Amino acid sequence: MSWEGMLSKFRTLVSSLYEEWQVDLMQSLTPPAKTYFESILNKTATEDDLTDSLYQLSSFLTKKFRQKVIVLIDEYEVPNHCAYELGYFNEVRFSICLFYDRLELRTSIPGQSVFWARCTSFSLEGDHD
Repeated sequence: MSWEGMLSKFRTLVSSLYEEWQVDLMQSLTPPAKTYFESILNKTATEDDLTDSLYQLSSFLTKKFRQKVIVLIDEYEVPNHCAYELGYFNEVRFSICLFYDRLELRTSIPGQSVFWARCTSFSLEGDHD
């Protein structure tokens, strides 16, 4: 799998996560936020927008439900490991570090609402959970 393939899988994963919250959130979003939300849903978001995607979703949820959000990410090391094995670690490392830094710097840990974001492992033979 290439960096572009990994990014495509991440785009699909985040789009699915946004789809789960679409009914609950769309009516409460401002027009610019709706445009952003739809770009994630439609898989047309830029790489930079994808980097902010979990932070933005947690922000939308916090505003809608007036409760803090905790983001739990399982298997966070899988993309780095895969990229290292396949020779494009430098491309992935920068994007993933930026992704986690943006999420960590902008969210508060104490909270009552939780959603689960799961990074699926990627292999050359297909996806395995």
